[in-house]
Amino acid sequence: MASQIKVTFPRNQRSSAKCNGRIDVLIQADDKGSAETGDIAKKAMGELGSTSVSSSSYKKNTDYHSGAKNVKLDSNSCFHNDNWEFGKDFWITVDFPKTDFYEVEQVIF
Repeated sequence: MASQIKVTFPRNQRSSAKCNGRIDVLIQADDKGSAETGDIAKKAMGELGSTSVSSSSYKKNTDYHSGAKNVKLDSNSCFHNDNWEFGKDFWITVDFPKTDFYEVEQVIF
């Protein structure tokens, strides 16, 4: 059960200094049913409008590769770490709707 999830991509476990792709989290309502997702898990960002923040974004370019806005699976762009951050760990935090607690079913990359 969580109100947000943070995914970290450690530099020493990546084959490349670049870190890019798309992500979403399948979540389900808590045991009290306060989060109205129903019985079927839904995509936190794609279906429920969750927001995300990342440790860096490519050249701070918010039009094309905004690490905080275009990370979800159906985006035309993707998350991408900044050139100056290539040697560092990269992370993305997904904040679930209304900061309710949800059961995390699966993280999809």
